[in-house]
Amino acid sequence: YVIRTLRGHDLSVYATPRTAFGIVLAAILWSCGAPLLALAWRGLLKGLDIHRTWRELFGIVGITQFAKYVPGNVAQYIGRAGMSLARGIPARPLAVTIILETLLVIAAAVMMGVGTGALSQVGLEAVRRHGAQLVLIGLLVVLAIAGLFVFRRVAPALLRRFAPKYAPALDGTLLPSQTCLARAFVLYCCMYVVMGIGLILLSHFLLPDAHPDYWLLI
Repeated sequence: YVIRTLRGHDLSVYATPRTAFGIVLAAILWSCGAPLLALAWRGLLKGLDIHRTWRELFGIVGITQFAKYVPGNVAQYIGRAGMSLARGIPARPLAVTIILETLLVIAAAVMMGVGTGALSQVGLEAVRRHGAQLVLIGLLVVLAIAGLFVFRRVAPALLRRFAPKYAPALDGTLLPSQTCLARAFVLYCCMYVVMGIGLILLSHFLLPDAHPDYWLLI
């Protein structure tokens, strides 16, 4: 894919120390996404009484994030689930945290996109043009998270009443606290900010004469 995309382009103009330095800086900042994901995941697991070190979780996230670029890879979550289960992370907390991570990452993306887009003229026009879709996505995410908390309250009672033999399956903490979710959400927003800064630096070093809209890059 990379060869097909770059074929026919003169890349010699970018063969400079300045460009190499910009690429290295951007790569470092983009790689910060994995440790932030691992830190947020650690907090979510801790909220479910599953205690794992940041280093162990960073290893899982880092390997599976890198593996998603290997041809033939289906999804990093499959490898992440396999590695997590092999290291003794229970299946239910693993599934809950992955679902919550997906919802919170989407919510952070919507918030960052709307927030930074509103600071840009072009971005503001895009927000106005697609405002209904963004509101719908945000509303669905909020409803999904709220639905999980409703499930936490009613599911044990329903199981004890209609299927008592399955009730022990819901013993223990079903969801992290709202504080854990808020911390994870902030970390996901920080991840987007760091990656955006990487894009800003990359554009600055590769295209010094250009004047991009930096808010759009975040």
